Amino acid sequence: VHDVADFVYFNHKRHIKKGVECTSCHGNVAEMDRVEQKKILNMGFCLECHRKPEINAPTDCYTCHQ
Repeated sequence: VHDVADFVYFNHKRHIKKGVECTSCHGNVAEMDRVEQKKILNMGFCLECHRKPEINAPTDCYTCHQ
């Protein structure tokens, strides 16, 4: 459903360890008749969370861009 650019590396493991709910990015898949993209997962979407100081998330570009 989500397709990111080839130069972007995404691993769910870090988000799972931090307790980020799947629905935060993917919507409520359990209630979808057909799985569909609910949010645009572009860099701006990611940075919206990563820039929140209370989250203490990495802001180094090489975290996602390999």
